[in-house]
Amino acid sequence: MLRVVQHREAGTFLERAESWLLEGEAENNILLSVAYLLQQGAKPFLEPAYLATVEDGNRIVGCATRAPPDGIYLTEVPEAAVRAIATQLRAFSAAALPEAIGPEAAAVEFARCWSGTDWTLNSRFYQYKLEAVTAPRKVARGALRLGNAADLPLLEVWAAAYRTEIASKADVVAFFMTMVERGLLHLWDDAGARCVVTASGLTPNGARISAAYTPPEFRGNAYATSAVAAVSRGILEGGKRFCVITADIGDPVPNAIYRKIGFRPMGQRALIHFP
Repeated sequence: MLRVVQHREAGTFLERAESWLLEGEAENNILLSVAYLLQQGAKPFLEPAYLATVEDGNRIVGCATRAPPDGIYLTEVPEAAVRAIATQLRAFSAAALPEAIGPEAAAVEFARCWSGTDWTLNSRFYQYKLEAVTAPRKVARGALRLGNAADLPLLEVWAAAYRTEIASKADVVAFFMTMVERGLLHLWDDAGARCVVTASGLTPNGARISAAYTPPEFRGNAYATSAVAAVSRGILEGGKRFCVITADIGDPVPNAIYRKIGFRPMGQRALIHFP
């Protein structure tokens, strides 16, 4: 019989679900990394966080996490359990829910249970995985460097533009600031910053390229290709076995860039926005 088990602490959630999530570590990067951050207290999420396992007898068959102000992330979840997750989350937290991310069937079913018809399927995206970098045919002028405090005014401008371009509900400015503080934000510099790439979502064997943005006036110069390749190479040389990244299925440019440097599709997910 299916049941949804809520875990009040990240530690107890990981004790129960970590080994199951690690079986699909790359696909489950977001859920795992959110749980690790909550356990470490390393990111200023708002309380309370929702962490749940979907269980059939003694077997885990799905997971869901929500750490405000972010949305809810779902693995593959049996349809019969989705309504229970929505009901449990609504009773647990009054915080506004901006979005749901997961396999399309689960995300859409959650949206219907959560908000009836008042939601929008914002995008479908590929999940990619890279285990070895293919050197770009064209390398941009300049070099990769870490972002620092002097870059913050420019990053605020870029964050606002990037947020609009990808129709994100996240506070991208705050995210970029956090990435600078943690030494995880990189800039491709060619007589000035030209492209930003962040590497987060750290799990035991992997990391996630969580943002990649080049302002329109600098596009067509291989800055993004060079930056993503260099950051990915650094992740692998630093001891991780793989990198993951996502790209909107309907946007051919990033999909082409990522495939050229060695990323391979491993699945699809859907992003749903709530009002």
